[in-house]
Amino acid sequence: MKSIFKLMIYSAIVVSLCVSVTLLFKNHPEVQLSFLIPGIFIFIYSKIRDEVYVSLPVRLRMARGR
Repeated sequence: MKSIFKLMIYSAIVVSLCVSVTLLFKNHPEVQLSFLIPGIFIFIYSKIRDEVYVSLPVRLRMARGR
């Protein structure tokens, strides 16, 4: 249940980040963050991937009864 809650929060963060980046580029095309924003996306993706896939084998072992 805790992991589902984390995934819902991560999904909300990613969606809100996508919307805010789209609005930022729509309203301010001269923005100088064109290299910083993709870096933020990569950082958030790597954190989410580490959180989800590192704990996956532990959960699988617990499900098997080891």
